[in-house]
Amino acid sequence: AEYYEKQLKISQGIKGAMRMPLIYLGAALLISIGMITFVFPSITSLFASFEGAKLPWITQFFLDAGDFMANYALYLMAAIIVMAGLFVFLNRKSEAFHRAVSMAGLKFPVFGKLIQMNNQIMIANSLAQMLSRGIHAVKALTILKGLLKNVIYKELMAKTLRYIEDGKPFSRAFEESMYIDSIMSKMIATGEKTGDIPKLMENLSEYYNGISELRVEQLKNAIQPILLILVYAIVGVMLMAIMLPMISLGSQI
Repeated sequence: AEYYEKQLKISQGIKGAMRMPLIYLGAALLISIGMITFVFPSITSLFASFEGAKLPWITQFFLDAGDFMANYALYLMAAIIVMAGLFVFLNRKSEAFHRAVSMAGLKFPVFGKLIQMNNQIMIANSLAQMLSRGIHAVKALTILKGLLKNVIYKELMAKTLRYIEDGKPFSRAFEESMYIDSIMSKMIATGEKTGDIPKLMENLSEYYNGISELRVEQLKNAIQPILLILVYAIVGVMLMAIMLPMISLGSQI
């Protein structure tokens, strides 16, 4: 019960950190669409009443963008739906595509580290639970392979099983993987030398559980001001595109 409670808390924290950027960007997108749809058309009608008045280029850009969206909105929506459907289909049906997506996720800036952390927590927690209770390493790795959702780490478990069957060290596959922290691979290697892998796995589990919450909180604190600046910049540029025509109109009359 404690294990699943910790795992759920960590997963929710990581998902929350990844969900926050989408909320901010969605808010900025809605604000932009609202201003393009309802505010900028009134500027056009105002300038139309003054013969020879010219709109600033930035305002004209947003007006052209609004016209494009109005004329091709259905086509854009259809294209987005088709692309999303194709992505989901290929991700489910094509092993190569699914692996490429998993690989890209692990290499994605900032969030890739969170995905790696989440999988390492699952590995450390699961192996600590099983190995410390007398389950054989081969059986534990086989069960863990079925528990993991990320194909890259499933492959790591399969590779570890092959190495054990060939008489190679348990830690060899972990040391060769670029998606495993050096701390984890060195701890496992140390556990092999001392003959106490279960205890070191428990230590790893406690270590990752401890720093995961800190890293998620640090990510939230780092991303929030950056995204707020981005939203303010978008809104600021659009406000400038609204104010410039008023100033320009006064100089042209």
